[in-house]
Amino acid sequence: MNNIFLVDNNTTNLNLLTSIFKKDGYNVMTAASGEEALTKIKTFAPDIIMLEIGLTDINGFMLYAKIKEIPNLDKVPTIFTSTSTSTSDKIKGYNMGAVDYIQKPYNAEEIKLKIKANLKIQEEKGKIEEQITLKNDEIKKQEQTLVYAIGRISQIRDDNSGKHIERIQLFSKMLAEELQKNPSYQPQITPHFIKMLNATVPFHDIGKVAIPDSILLKTDKLSPDEQEIMKQHVVIGANLIENIIKSSGHNELLEMGRAIVKHHHEKWDGTGYPDRLSSSHIPLAARITSVTTMYDFLRSAKAYKPAYTHQQACNGLLEEKGKALDPHIVDAFMNIQHKIEEAYLKVETQNISY
Repeated sequence: MNNIFLVDNNTTNLNLLTSIFKKDGYNVMTAASGEEALTKIKTFAPDIIMLEIGLTDINGFMLYAKIKEIPNLDKVPTIFTSTSTSTSDKIKGYNMGAVDYIQKPYNAEEIKLKIKANLKIQEEKGKIEEQITLKNDEIKKQEQTLVYAIGRISQIRDDNSGKHIERIQLFSKMLAEELQKNPSYQPQITPHFIKMLNATVPFHDIGKVAIPDSILLKTDKLSPDEQEIMKQHVVIGANLIENIIKSSGHNELLEMGRAIVKHHHEKWDGTGYPDRLSSSHIPLAARITSVTTMYDFLRSAKAYKPAYTHQQACNGLLEEKGKALDPHIVDAFMNIQHKIEEAYLKVETQNISY
């Protein structure tokens, strides 16, 4: 049975949430103030925390920081709640490490789904961390399975077919092998690099599991505020992998995965996010991922756009050459574009793994 800790100075809200969660079999403890929360939480061992930002005695952000200082509570996932519509509050919460943000008034079905999804993520994360602490020989044997599982987490609320992951793994491997022919890239693109890239490129959008459905699944254009929240998926995903690294120790696969997650939306000309890196300051694995994910995005039909043909997608990459995309990597892609098209069609018609 999962333990949920609820902090809200509105007792009506606490009673409502307690009733909802107990019906679903959760064990619930509540606190109506920050001070009460700090006293009770030490004896409860929560699996997830729902924390109101606008508490009357202690600001919710300050209380969150205090909770994270308590032994064994620093990794407990926290969902902030608030009546505020401030985008800055949402972004601050995500940057502090919160896994989600729920707008009041509450919607019972939304809350249940979010709690279930975040507990599932923690369960998967816990499995990964437990596996990583095994003896080195056991870790090596299962490493590929573990990193593949991390990539699959992102599909909880995205491409359920799994073919997006299959495609970008194959495209990235093919593209790296082509780049390896360029003397400038030979020192870095070794067979080991290609193997790690193939294993970690599925991580790229893992942070989207924490983006609200109202934004992630929106069928029309996002507002500027929604775009800013969407951009946080790279920070959220990088933080998730960073936490795994901290608990398990240095792991070069996870290090590459973190670089891909955080920087695959950087742009060659320095106008990307989150750190506005440019040219070779962007990790090579992230630059390769940017090209392959853009191609796959253009080829895929979305609610707000039709699927591009192969040639249209190639033209789209060429338009971004030297702007969003590394020009050398785009050139390498064009060298093998016909093989890429064949690979795309192969994945679409067969169930294969790479």
